Amino acid sequence: ALQVPFEEGEGNVHRGFYKAARQACELVESYMDKFHAGQPVLICGHSLGGAVALILAQMLRLRRSCEAQLYTYGAPRAADATFVKAAQGLVHQRMVNHNDPIPSVPGSWMSTRLSAYGAGALLAFTNVPAGFGVFVAGLKNLLGEPYQHHGTLRHFMPVEFAQGQVSHVLWEPVSDTVTQHALNHAVFEQKGAVPEPDGPLEQMVDIGQQFMVDSYIPSCWAV
Repeated sequence: ALQVPFEEGEGNVHRGFYKAARQACELVESYMDKFHAGQPVLICGHSLGGAVALILAQMLRLRRSCEAQLYTYGAPRAADATFVKAAQGLVHQRMVNHNDPIPSVPGSWMSTRLSAYGAGALLAFTNVPAGFGVFVAGLKNLLGEPYQHHGTLRHFMPVEFAQGQVSHVLWEPVSDTVTQHALNHAVFEQKGAVPEPDGPLEQMVDIGQQFMVDSYIPSCWAV
């Protein structure tokens, strides 16, 4: 999950997502050259496609000065804090289904260069504390900024009814509106303002909540 400079603007982005976004941009721009007449551009992406869509949307904003609106579903983190700050003007509704594990990756520290792991492992053979220190320093990513999410989070929350029926509500965590505050208090009064995700192992058990047909489309339909 190494980061590389975002050449079209500011910050750093995930190397693989960036490569895919640049390839997608070639196709999109060739289409826009023929058909775009100034109308807003709507960009959508699910899972890995959501990460690519974020980078693509910012590229189009900067390269073509077009109005872009972005909708992502279950997208992983794609860029660092500098990129996210520079892309504040991008309208982005970020949908996350209840306990979907994919938005939890890459970890905020995962832009660490592999050399930090190698140096830590090498030092550990001769000096365990020193080697461990280098390894931890790599995890903390002292030479760069961690991965961050972009956009306004919209959370699909399941609501169970009798006879095993389940529906969903779509809410914005830490919202100041009276209605959503009341919902927040009623459902999560014992857990704080934002629902805490389960551990990684439990999240992987819930990997089905990442799927578009089985999870995100029914959630959207219910809302």
